[in-house]
Amino acid sequence: MKLSQFKFNLPNEQVALYPHSSERVLNRADGTSQVFKVTRRDEARLMVVHKKSGTIDMYNNKKIKGEPTEEDYIRFKDVVNYFDEGDTFIFNDTKVFPARLYGTKEKTDAKIEVFLLRELNQEMRLWDVW
Repeated sequence: MKLSQFKFNLPNEQVALYPHSSERVLNRADGTSQVFKVTRRDEARLMVVHKKSGTIDMYNNKKIKGEPTEEDYIRFKDVVNYFDEGDTFIFNDTKVFPARLYGTKEKTDAKIEVFLLRELNQEMRLWDVW
């Protein structure tokens, strides 16, 4: 597999910066209602890139007129609809650690930034940095 296989045009406005949340209304028996936000990872929007054609699907209905509503988007919970028998789903459960450190030099008060590349010695807390 080559890194170039993952290159496609993704507009900045389509990049998710925060988990998807939607508003739900709770209607009580006494006639009152309450609106609250729900955040569920399986409700996140799903973008499907078709390798052969290079096309991108993001909506359930391709004939959307005007601005799409939340109901128009494909959801991650629908990902199984894009798999055929024999396909493989790879789950990436790696963790990201804060590798960028900011500081100030004592003598000059200069601002510094250090990026941790790899741990060289755990006992001595020695890192390769950039």
